[in-house]
Amino acid sequence: MTLNGNFTVNATVTTVNPIKTVNNSNPVVGEVIEYNLTVNNTGSVVISDNVTLVDSLPDGLVYAGDYSVVGGKVVKFAQSGNKLIWVVSDIAPGSSMIITVKVKVVRDGSWTNNLTLNGNFTVNATVTTVNPIKTVNNSNPVVGEVIEYNLTVEIILVVLLFLIMLLWLIHCLMVLFMLVIIVLLVVRLLSSRNLVIS
Repeated sequence: MTLNGNFTVNATVTTVNPIKTVNNSNPVVGEVIEYNLTVNNTGSVVISDNVTLVDSLPDGLVYAGDYSVVGGKVVKFAQSGNKLIWVVSDIAPGSSMIITVKVKVVRDGSWTNNLTLNGNFTVNATVTTVNPIKTVNNSNPVVGEVIEYNLTVEIILVVLLFLIMLLWLIHCLMVLFMLVIIVLLVVRLLSSRNLVIS
């Protein structure tokens, strides 16, 4: 802003956008998964003031004791119960800071955990556990005998069933398409014979 043509005041804006993603949305109980907590500086100046990130873990997830950082600077980290708290700064304009935090799945269920930025902006990510099924081909083996264990996951069976149904549907459509082509060819052949006869 310019006043009387000789005094100028500039205003800069800092805009911070958090994003939260997970590397595995269908883990098995006991598995360690990774959340990426991303802070984007979409403004025009460096974020030099401290920004507070609070990651609230639900009952089915616990902190696995490890996190890593790319970009920016962690001023302070603390754990308070199920909350993981980072105070961060020094995020350049147009760049991002990514905190990768490891958590362990300890209970079955669908778990949503929230990431809150400066107490007023929240994003979340959800994981839903899957139940493995383990079977054996011989429950009464003798010493020295080789047995086979089959370990499957219910979600894989659902996906396979969906794919089989999809392939069956495609097959039916192809058969129907071929029948229509044959009928059209027969009709065309009969019409051309009628023209020749008349």
